[in-house]
Amino acid sequence: MDKFDALAYDTMSHIFQALKPVSAFEQTGEEGDNYFVDSMIFKFLKPIKNCKLDLIKQKLFESKPKGELMDLVDSALKISPNDRELKLLRAIVLCILRRYNEAIKYLNKETNFEEIVNNKEDFITTSFIIAYANIGIGRYSRAGEVRGDVLKRFPKDMIAGLLNAFIYAYNMIYVFDPDTSTEEEFHYTMNKLIEREQDEENKAEMYIFYGYILHLTEHNKEALEKVNNALELNPISDYFFHKVHYLYDLGYINEAIDVLEKIGKDFPEKEDMIKFKIASLYYKLNKTLESKVSILRMKLLRTQNI
Repeated sequence: MDKFDALAYDTMSHIFQALKPVSAFEQTGEEGDNYFVDSMIFKFLKPIKNCKLDLIKQKLFESKPKGELMDLVDSALKISPNDRELKLLRAIVLCILRRYNEAIKYLNKETNFEEIVNNKEDFITTSFIIAYANIGIGRYSRAGEVRGDVLKRFPKDMIAGLLNAFIYAYNMIYVFDPDTSTEEEFHYTMNKLIEREQDEENKAEMYIFYGYILHLTEHNKEALEKVNNALELNPISDYFFHKVHYLYDLGYINEAIDVLEKIGKDFPEKEDMIKFKIASLYYKLNKTLESKVSILRMKLLRTQNI
């Protein structure tokens, strides 16, 4: 492999790297070793849905969220120090930054559990964040206890059901409890949630989460089916990019290129990114000089725009 090949390959691998962690402790948060837990599940929670601060919402689900996100939330809290949803949002941001222990301590400090136990939405959201953080530090049994308390009080609630599916999912991924298989329970719970959900955007997001977990557990064809289900309900660009990743991992390069070209037509604001990805895929297919030049030219342009 010459230097030109190496640089093009490095660029391509960064763009189309798999969505899953290679090992349980592959990535570390700001508090040291911990488990990688994807934050997409937080999109269902009210502190995210109700957030009116556009800059925060924009940065919440960036591929590499930075500490400035916390600064933005803390600035908002200085203006509204008693805003419960902002406090919950702060705990979510701590989790996204993978400061899981800090998130638990913060919620314990800022929450009167005797008061919120009768407030369904607050209780479920707080419990969800605490369970998520416990998964992040490998306390699967504690996360299970929190889930059990939520389901005992609110067995038919959608967010409670998602928490149940979430904990089943991460036991499938990391096998916290080797004596308990949770795959069947995960599928059953997700299918029931999707069947009952009336809101099409929520249902599409459930399919995306479902597909993502299938992808992490090496079921890429099934993951592709789920993302197609989501696209039928809500054909947004983010979902198409999920599809491109799954096609790429399955080795369906021509199909991935076709999807990228469709994204380019339907979402012209993504044009630069699309050209870069398509050039990378053509390079994988052909390793032509033209595709190498396209990749490096786009990389140079992106570097200049940073």
